[in-house]
Amino acid sequence: MFDNITDLKLWFEFDNALEAKKAFKQLIERFASFHVLQRISKVKGIEKAEFTDLNADKKTGLGSHIQILLFEDYSLGKKYATPTGDGFKMRYEPGYKILLESENDLNW
Repeated sequence: MFDNITDLKLWFEFDNALEAKKAFKQLIERFASFHVLQRISKVKGIEKAEFTDLNADKKTGLGSHIQILLFEDYSLGKKYATPTGDGFKMRYEPGYKILLESENDLNW
């Protein structure tokens, strides 16, 4: 039925860090319960969790590799204008994204 699906990407978007980190932790806990190899790392502010199932479908490979990334995204954040003597000063707060990827496009 899903023979032509080669990879999967699922985005979650959040307004604040607390909600994003809570969801990231819940996703890690869910995949960790599947008895797979896991590696969690953080590089330049991007948190990454990788999961490898050595018993996945050998023919298709589907479900054998999954990674979850948590990172800031200023395009989702809030912008504030504060009046100053010379005009306005802009202040930006980031939003947060979680990207769950499986299969072909995994990278780092």
